[in-house]
Amino acid sequence: MNKDLEELLEICRSLIESDFALCGLKEDVEKRIRELYEEWKEAKAKADREGKTIGGLKVIFSDLLRAVECAKEQARKSGKTECYYLRKWLEIPPTSKGGLGYYSKSMWGYEKIEEQ
Repeated sequence: MNKDLEELLEICRSLIESDFALCGLKEDVEKRIRELYEEWKEAKAKADREGKTIGGLKVIFSDLLRAVECAKEQARKSGKTECYYLRKWLEIPPTSKGGLGYYSKSMWGYEKIEEQ
C-alpha cells in the first residue's frame, strides 16, 4: 500500500472505528477513502503539470469529520440515527452535493461537480 494512503487511513482511523464501523460501514468508507485518494493523485498530477496547487490529502479527513458532525446534528434534529445519515452520504456519489467526498473534490478544483 502507498505510504500516503497508509497515512491517510491512519489519520481517518478514529472516525472510521468510532462512527462508521458502528454502523457497519467500515468497508464502505474505506473504499470511498481509497477512491478519493486515487482521484486526488490524478488531480495533483494534473495540477503539477499546470503549475497549480490543490488541497492536500487531509482534506479527505476534514470531509469525513464534517460528515460525522453533520450526521450527529441531523440525527439530533430529526430523530433518525447517525448511521442513517452516514449511510445516505456514502450512497450519494462524491460528485453530487451531499455525497461523502464532495467537499474534497471541491477543494481540488474540480469544475464539473453536479448540483442536486
